[in-house]
Amino acid sequence: MKIIKGRLLLKLLMMLITMQVAAFFLCTHAAAGELRTVSADGSFSLVAKNSADMSGAFSKAASGVKVRYESSDKKVATVNGKGIVKAKAPGSCIIKRTVLSGGNASESFTVNVIKPLPRDAQPQIRLSFGRMHNMKDFIEDDAFSASFSVDKKGKKVISLSENGCFYPLSEGVAKITAKYGRYKLKFRFSVKGVEPVSEENIFKYGVFLGAEPADLPAMRCYQTIVLDAQYYDSDMIKELKDAGHTVYSYINVGSIEDFRPYYKDYVKFTLGAYENWDEERWVDVSAKEWQDFMLNTLAPAILEKGVDGFFVDNTDVYYNYEREDIFEGLNVILTGLKNTGAYVLINGGDTYVMEYAKRNNTLDGMMDGVNQETIFSSINWNRGTFGKNPASERNYFKEYVEAVKSLGKDVFLLEYTTDTDVIAQIRDYCEANGFTWYTSSTLELLAPGNPAGSQLY
Repeated sequence: MKIIKGRLLLKLLMMLITMQVAAFFLCTHAAAGELRTVSADGSFSLVAKNSADMSGAFSKAASGVKVRYESSDKKVATVNGKGIVKAKAPGSCIIKRTVLSGGNASESFTVNVIKPLPRDAQPQIRLSFGRMHNMKDFIEDDAFSASFSVDKKGKKVISLSENGCFYPLSEGVAKITAKYGRYKLKFRFSVKGVEPVSEENIFKYGVFLGAEPADLPAMRCYQTIVLDAQYYDSDMIKELKDAGHTVYSYINVGSIEDFRPYYKDYVKFTLGAYENWDEERWVDVSAKEWQDFMLNTLAPAILEKGVDGFFVDNTDVYYNYEREDIFEGLNVILTGLKNTGAYVLINGGDTYVMEYAKRNNTLDGMMDGVNQETIFSSINWNRGTFGKNPASERNYFKEYVEAVKSLGKDVFLLEYTTDTDVIAQIRDYCEANGFTWYTSSTLELLAPGNPAGSQLY
């Protein structure tokens, strides 16, 4: 595998994070008090000596209908006629609301009252590089289901995935918000005494095609980085290379997007629309003008920026237009890219790659490896959600990448999921076969990456 390995600093870089939790209950009325936890099963944790308006947690009653609130244990918490709960002492109780009409329908929630932390006894948490952490570790209820976000300035301090996994990047303050329905929990992290992570390689591989130059600090935890070098200058690439990273750039050989500056010059060579990507069209790779542009204009411009290789997309044009001239056109382009001496990583391309192997009994001279998307995961394009691939799809692509491996080429997996069970399957499969992998929590392949779905370096 032609990967330039950066320095792997295995020393433990211990840091001290002072976490101050300010959690509050949001509903249709003004919130008061401190809710420590909002549970997926409908229970709440409220810090003693605080109050919270729980009226918004119940189903909306018809206008003018009277309701009655009551507490099962007034020594733990009381509730007034407006739904304001006051935490009295540590313990648990049931807050019940009854609608006084139409059969007196009732709803109830559990309230857990906890002791407040003294100001001089906030949790002291030690973290180190090379280990991922989870926001759910800092919340009492393991069943807590939420989405997480970090403020703009905090993105330079902590890299946080949507499912709550995170790792520190540098000194500073990060404000993290956990959302569950209409409720929010807010956390403030002050990170001190941490060396910047720019020279560290925590994870092996990350694909950030939707990222921007401003996101570079969040990519530096990944040893091998895939980006679109057309949006980065040579100084930015050099900074990554000097820190020991391997950098591959996206190059689209089989289709053309309407946002590229050269679109108008080559749209006349397109073959048809690209399903699920409205701004993109398949291109006739047999056209000499397109081959010339790829090999004598675009590829050299990308290499001049200092990247190590190409992440070659849309050789699947041969799957959609299975013609001899398309096959030969791809051969010209792939061979030309390989002759530059750069690493050539083909994204997908199973129909073309296996046809080439069948005819030549080798993959030498046109590629160094394959990056296969969605072997285990799947994408629901209509809903914009992720799922699991059926066994038939999974087995087909397993056979493909294992065949590539048997021909002496590298294999990378790029998956789209936040499902921990699916991530575990991906990890186990790749470890058993010596493959490199990354799972993204976003279809757009944004940065920061997904720590929970990243392979440790």
